[in-house]
Amino acid sequence: MWLLFSTSLNGSLSWLKDRYFLAVILGAVFGPLNYVSGVRLGAAGFNFDFLVTVGVLAVVWGLVVPILVWLSKKLIDEEALPIKQ
Repeated sequence: MWLLFSTSLNGSLSWLKDRYFLAVILGAVFGPLNYVSGVRLGAAGFNFDFLVTVGVLAVVWGLVVPILVWLSKKLIDEEALPIKQ
């Protein structure tokens, strides 16, 4: 699952390049939402207070997503991609 997420940064999420503030917001909102969904479905559990856990996840994903966007931009030669943008 995470391998597929990393490949989406140069595919369906390529529009996030150079939009770091938007990447922070999207990561901070949708990152924790995935974990909350997993908890509600019974596939995961939080060992700490719900709000504290969601807050920590929001900070972490708010930092991780723009870093991943930046790394994908720096590490991938866009001319090697089959689709020009």
